[in-house]
Amino acid sequence: MLAEQEGVRPGLLMMAVKPLRKTERMEGVSAQIRGIGDEEAYYWFSKSTKSETARRAQKSLRVLLARE
Repeated sequence: MLAEQEGVRPGLLMMAVKPLRKTERMEGVSAQIRGIGDEEAYYWFSKSTKSETARRAQKSLRVLLARE
């Protein structure tokens, strides 16, 4: 069984890299997600999974991490 804390970052990673095509950007996003703190990871996960704000939050996270 996967603990909640261990599942937040992989969940964020999957949401953030889904629309990306360039491997370099995917690697950059992955490195950035590994480096963020627990509170920030939980914040972005909650924003990225809430139905009203999910798409905008996912795009914002990608822009922040991948420098789109």
